[in-house]
Amino acid sequence: MSYQNINTFEQNTLALSRVPLDLATETRTTEEMGITDTYRYWRLVKGTGDTKYTRQLDVRFQSKVSFPFICVVFALVGTALGLQQKQRSNPKGFGFSLVIIFGYYTVSFITRSLGEAGVISPFSAAWLPTLAGFLVGGVLLYQANR
Repeated sequence: MSYQNINTFEQNTLALSRVPLDLATETRTTEEMGITDTYRYWRLVKGTGDTKYTRQLDVRFQSKVSFPFICVVFALVGTALGLQQKQRSNPKGFGFSLVIIFGYYTVSFITRSLGEAGVISPFSAAWLPTLAGFLVGGVLLYQANR
């Protein structure tokens, strides 16, 4: 290496990214953020190259998008159980709905963990429990209609 190729300068302007500054100014956790703020934060972190944290944020973002749809699933399950009231007593129907809700949250926890570990995609990690809930609700509604 030769010192003849070194340029001297009094002042030099560098084009630096704002990502570190933007990341440093964000004080909220992703649980405190809404969907759009989580998406914006995910895009910032994606620019840093931290793939593990980016994947975690992607799973959290997808979960925030899919979570409101579980209300429809629980309404579907509740409707199906209400239609089956003649066949079951009230305590059994209530117990069955608790099992379904507990099962949903268990599957949700497992799939989110698998998504954050990179075993399944973030989209699948967030939407699989909701789609499974729609399937269970549909089957229960079909059985109640027979």
